[in-house]
Amino acid sequence: MADISRADALALINQQNMNEIWQNAAVYSAALRSFRQVPMSTKQAKLRVVDALPTAFWVTGDSGRKQTSDMAWANKFLEVEELAVIVPIPDAVLEDTDADLWGEVRPRTAEAIGFKIDQAVFFGTDKPASWPNSLEDGARAAGNVYLESTAGDIVEDINQTLAIVEDDGFDPDVMFARKRLRTTLRGLRDSTGQPVLVSFAPGGTMNRRTWEVYDVPLETVDNGAWVDPSGGPPSTAGARLITGSRRHAIIGMRSDITFEFSNEATLTDGAGAVVMSLWEQDMTAMRVRIRLAFQVADPTTIQGGSGAYPFAILA
Repeated sequence: MADISRADALALINQQNMNEIWQNAAVYSAALRSFRQVPMSTKQAKLRVVDALPTAFWVTGDSGRKQTSDMAWANKFLEVEELAVIVPIPDAVLEDTDADLWGEVRPRTAEAIGFKIDQAVFFGTDKPASWPNSLEDGARAAGNVYLESTAGDIVEDINQTLAIVEDDGFDPDVMFARKRLRTTLRGLRDSTGQPVLVSFAPGGTMNRRTWEVYDVPLETVDNGAWVDPSGGPPSTAGARLITGSRRHAIIGMRSDITFEFSNEATLTDGAGAVVMSLWEQDMTAMRVRIRLAFQVADPTTIQGGSGAYPFAILA
């Protein structure tokens, strides 16, 4: 005699729904987290940077003539650009699910915003035309590139990359890399087999989220924005590390990230054709937007001259 299996009675068996959706925590923008932010009340703001430094001269004899010199300033502009996305969901789906869908969508759209910002700021990928060179492209243009040594001494490579920024007259106080670099740092051992680098938080307690090399904090770009200059997947072919003076990278905030909802809008494509009519199709859409600018202040310095740039890369 055949018995009634679980598969036969599946429709009758009560199931407990786990409301929690298992996923990694949303990762936002390393640039927004790390760089100086200034409020903007207009679409464009002007930065004044030193463009030429005065020169002093020795005076010959008791009545020698004193020479003249000048000093010059240049303007750089913060140009606000908008980044946005619209996410529509049918009302029936919102009514029938037992999960907080908007609560799930909201952090992921913010993560998508952070991904695009970091791509533009660090690598120039899909950046607005009004923004300056990305930090990688700016460093390359300035010649601030240190090639990783064949000896495999990553700590010394980092040291030499920091030195490039210092030689240009700036104090490097932040580094950026893929999280994978931590693996290399954790694997370093001294002659007795003991770990070379250990990161401690103030007070002497271990803080695994705080990483420092030569007392310079290491921020990881975890949102997928770290890619090759060619636009391919992450690898070691491009910049392995970017370092510099965080206060010289400026984020202008015209409006912070906002979330707005509508069930009456009509959504169109690039050609103007109607894609969705939220009212007719019983749908609700969330619009996420942020307006911000980016600029690098690279004043002329005594050490680096007019070509000084406050960032460098380990390539």
